[in-house]
Amino acid sequence: MRKYLSVFGSLFLVLILTAVLFSVKKAIVFKSDISLPYYFLIIGMDSDTSESVSRTDTIILAGINKGKIIFLPIPRDLMIGSGNTEKRINALYSTLGKDSFLKTVSDLSGVQVKDYIIFNYSIFKTLGDEIAPVRVFVENNMSYTDYHQNLFINFKQGYNDMDGEKLLYYMRFRNDEMGDLGRIQRQKKAFYSILDRAKNLGMTKLVDLINIVKKETINTFSSSDLFKLYSYAKSSEIEFLEFPYIIKESYVIADNKRLEEVKAYLTKFEKTQEIKKPSVMFIRNNSSYYIAFYNEIYAKWKAKGYLIYVPDVTFDFLEKSKSYILVKNDQKYPNIKIDTQASFSKDFIDIPTAGDTYFSIVKKVSSSLIDFTLYDAVVIIGDK
Repeated sequence: MRKYLSVFGSLFLVLILTAVLFSVKKAIVFKSDISLPYYFLIIGMDSDTSESVSRTDTIILAGINKGKIIFLPIPRDLMIGSGNTEKRINALYSTLGKDSFLKTVSDLSGVQVKDYIIFNYSIFKTLGDEIAPVRVFVENNMSYTDYHQNLFINFKQGYNDMDGEKLLYYMRFRNDEMGDLGRIQRQKKAFYSILDRAKNLGMTKLVDLINIVKKETINTFSSSDLFKLYSYAKSSEIEFLEFPYIIKESYVIADNKRLEEVKAYLTKFEKTQEIKKPSVMFIRNNSSYYIAFYNEIYAKWKAKGYLIYVPDVTFDFLEKSKSYILVKNDQKYPNIKIDTQASFSKDFIDIPTAGDTYFSIVKKVSSSLIDFTLYDAVVIIGDK
């Protein structure tokens, strides 16, 4: 397994650094060149943080404006045009150089990226040990062994108290059906767990963390920039966006239609007012691998005008041979059942919004930190 850096740990480092600067030097007046809207890039490397690194393991775009801080993780396996060929975006740093790489992300996102912070995954172990224990909810049993890298991962479902090494292992784990996409979701969970733990840290511990960050990162921020970032961070709403992608065969490519909506939001920091599209979550109740199931859903779904989401959740309390459908408001969205039946040659069992099955589904989906309330319908696909 390659060495992987956490997306959301990088954000944690920036916020902690600015917080300490604010606390220790609050009597000093800083002058910063930051003006809103402001965008910067968080870059994690799979080797050391030097100019000769080969690949960017973590790429996350951050934007600040109108009382919001928006974070957009970009899948490392996203295919991007480079000259007459296409390459994964995580390989472009070494081939294009730092400035061209920033321009590539700017062109992809439609905003001007000004600054960046770069660091190596190993900083997580050090920082994790400094603030341990960090309590993280593990969604499923996780087991992986790599004797070559001396890597031994063994987490049980439920809450786990982690030191730096365990925290790093949790965020590096990608031996499941979602691969890097699942890793991004785990990193988001870890980020919130880290922030929760950080609330109880004293000033001495914070200064220790800052010394680690200063020693082990490369960034273009001045102290005054970091101070101003902190002034925004302490009073802003933090929001994570999901990069719109499509899995086509073995490649991850941008969903250009939905990407335009994301770009508009990054530019205006306001969501476009439009008629709400009904959203449907599709969940496996069968033996398919995640990628195969994902491709099957998008290949068979024929209805237009829906928002579709396929999480990495599998049910173990429903009969695998059966398929189910739950529509929260039949009167508002009467066509969901009709369109579902037209797209899949299956008999669907109605699940009423009450009873044991409904609450079991809510519990299962919520335990994976998926907001069940965001979706107008849930379709559970069985083997037959």
